[in-house]
Amino acid sequence: MCKQKGFSLRFELSPLDKSQDFGKLHVSVATERRSAPRFRCKGSILIRQQHTRFPIGAAVSDVSLSGCYSELLTTLPVGTKVDLSLQVDEITVYCAAEVRTSHPGVGMGIKFEQMSGTDRGALEKVIARVSGLDPWVEATG
Repeated sequence: MCKQKGFSLRFELSPLDKSQDFGKLHVSVATERRSAPRFRCKGSILIRQQHTRFPIGAAVSDVSLSGCYSELLTTLPVGTKVDLSLQVDEITVYCAAEVRTSHPGVGMGIKFEQMSGTDRGALEKVIARVSGLDPWVEATG
């Protein structure tokens, strides 16, 4: 599987037929469902179900302008509304969000829903850093 510029390509070799020496290459193109590109990162997240008191801590493995993926064993059901605190490279982002995918024993995909302008700016800075587009990191790194 190869992903590039909003598309995923899947290459499959067909079973060899006795009269041919090589399989045929089949290419299928599927449109990317995400609204923003995601970037690998190392960070942490505190997830609190709305109307509850105690947060769940987890690691974050990727982030985009529209959401993130948190790695944890005990997941919440799809559709659960949460408040979260995301921290990557000492930058913290607070927002309301929704669980969009849930993989028990692996993690959850979370879609950001509401955040302040200040937190949106912080998220953009996180994306700039993890994507390698932050000039401050290049100048100091």
